[in-house]
Amino acid sequence: MVNSGTARADRALGRHALGKMGFGLLGGGLLAMTAAASARPNDRMGTSVVSPREAAASARAFRAHPEGPVLAEDRLNYSAANPLAPTIEVVEPHVDTATNPPFNVRVVARAHEGLAIDHNSIRIRYGFFRIDVTKRMLALGHWQGNEFIVNHANAPAGTHWFYVTIADTDHREANVAVKVVVK
Repeated sequence: MVNSGTARADRALGRHALGKMGFGLLGGGLLAMTAAASARPNDRMGTSVVSPREAAASARAFRAHPEGPVLAEDRLNYSAANPLAPTIEVVEPHVDTATNPPFNVRVVARAHEGLAIDHNSIRIRYGFFRIDVTKRMLALGHWQGNEFIVNHANAPAGTHWFYVTIADTDHREANVAVKVVVK
């Protein structure tokens, strides 16, 4: 049997040691990211797709680095679109207006003639740290044809960035960055 007081102290020491090793903001932000989003039952406020801690850490990081993270995947995937890749259209929420929670998410993917969308290829990452929230979104949503739908989603008030990747059956990927402003 493990002494819970000792285990707590060991975890605290581990977090302190990470900070001492120079991980600073990034390490602290990533530690904050490990908490799962606060999923509530489907009540009238909806289920949270990101936790308040994830949203706050991402917002702090974007304020500190307004140019965003510089990642290899940005240069490879987002800079030059493949004209043969599928297209992704965000139907809801509307990107030009703030939305009230709960809100619906509808993303339509279209493959080129003769190909299909590989539903298993969808990847959804959140915020500055590009946290993989794919499993969360799949648990909340469903595919209807080539449309991915999440009803009654919730997120803390603020600006949220989601990065969606979808591929066709020829493994050509399409990417879109989605800005969602929640009142």
